[in-house]
Amino acid sequence: MKDFSLQLANTSRSSYLNFADSIKTAIRTGVLKSGEKLPATRTFSKMLGIHKNTILAGFEELQVEGWIYSKQRKGYWVSDTLPDCFFKAKKLKEEIKYSQNHFPELIWNLNQVPSVNLNLGNKNKIKYHFKGAGPDIREFPVNDFRSYLNESIKRAGSRLFSYDSPKGYDPFLEQVSIYLRRVRGFIPQELVVTHGAQEALFIIAQTLLKFGDCVGVEELGYQSAFAAFKHLGANLIPIQLDENGIIPEHLEEQVKKYKIKLLYLTPLHQYPTTVTLTIERRLKIYEIAVKNNFKIIEDDYDHEFHYKTQPLPPMAAHDPAGIVLYVTTFSKIFSPSARIGILAIPAFLLTHVLKVKKIISYQNDLLLQDALWRWMRAGGFEKHLRRMRKIYQERRDALNSNLLLLQEKQPSLSWRIPNGGMAIWVNLGISSYEFSKKALRKGILIGHENEYTSQENSNSNYGKHIRLFFANSNLIEIKEGMQILRELF
Repeated sequence: MKDFSLQLANTSRSSYLNFADSIKTAIRTGVLKSGEKLPATRTFSKMLGIHKNTILAGFEELQVEGWIYSKQRKGYWVSDTLPDCFFKAKKLKEEIKYSQNHFPELIWNLNQVPSVNLNLGNKNKIKYHFKGAGPDIREFPVNDFRSYLNESIKRAGSRLFSYDSPKGYDPFLEQVSIYLRRVRGFIPQELVVTHGAQEALFIIAQTLLKFGDCVGVEELGYQSAFAAFKHLGANLIPIQLDENGIIPEHLEEQVKKYKIKLLYLTPLHQYPTTVTLTIERRLKIYEIAVKNNFKIIEDDYDHEFHYKTQPLPPMAAHDPAGIVLYVTTFSKIFSPSARIGILAIPAFLLTHVLKVKKIISYQNDLLLQDALWRWMRAGGFEKHLRRMRKIYQERRDALNSNLLLLQEKQPSLSWRIPNGGMAIWVNLGISSYEFSKKALRKGILIGHENEYTSQENSNSNYGKHIRLFFANSNLIEIKEGMQILRELF
């Protein structure tokens, strides 16, 4: 039995009954759990300053009532089945009613939280996952990365288990800076390590937004980002999309109507449509932002997975006015559970951002950051990326081939093969919401258009697009899942 805190009851009852009542309270409140072993009588006596015989008398009382049981010469344990009187529904209801009548402050009034999909459903019922945003972790080189974790523990030792700067681990930040400069053509002023892109977005919102501020967003986009903005009381201003990304002319119209403070973009592979914002439009949007004094959040969540040509460099790479806040993540290229994101900001924002970061989560895992920079420095990180880029391109092409077969049965289908990303945006020509429900009954999870809208819309049948995520399904799974989808038309 491990140590625990026990407050001795103080009543006019006998000492052994006070002790017994204290144990009951510890069990009721969860300090002691069913099946746990109690400390020895000598330990209790020393801890509480009462005689061993008092402890033994209390144990006997608890055994008689059924709270604990003993094993000869081995000690006492909390009973697996506790006294029935503690669980009687009638008694419990009476206690709740009494509490509400006499202690009204016990009723909790929770703050409103924006709607976010918690993914708490039964995943075992899903056989084919065509909805998502993460890598295929089955392909992760576990043994290779384990060697760098071992090296971190061996060489860096206990200092990795202490507090450090909320900014991040210096060797890791240096390696990320080199990587961004060399691979993405981007030289950041300041970098901050965050718990995924989501924390980075929340930090930006906490730093820059006040209640009632307006945030421009793509009319279809990333719901978790929308939730972060709305949680701070911001108003979302949807900007229209077409096959080339958001439309600058519509952005100008919205800017005339609303005082936009931030514009949130996914310019490389627009989420969820996967289209790439053209250079001409990027320049026009940047010009509008400078002219109207609003900042741009660039969410570059899957930069590495571009297949046809070299991807366009981030907007943050050409930012003379210093208005682009750059967010990226290792979730798509390393592991979603690692919770490693990167926030690149102008130098003057650093102190304020770190204050917010320290309040929210203080710092990220130093051991993981140390192992990651060693892996990156040795070249294993980019080797893994090159391999996954090839795998994902094969899966994209396989999904496209299966969509062509599907189109033979459903001619209304239309899509464009994306140059990059991890999904294909498909126009079904019918209600994507109803289709996704039928697919779910067959064990196939897909994302329908309504799930990505930035506007409140009560009509669940208006959207006709689905987002087919291919990155975490192998070629066999893509073929089998698509065959089942064909049967639904």
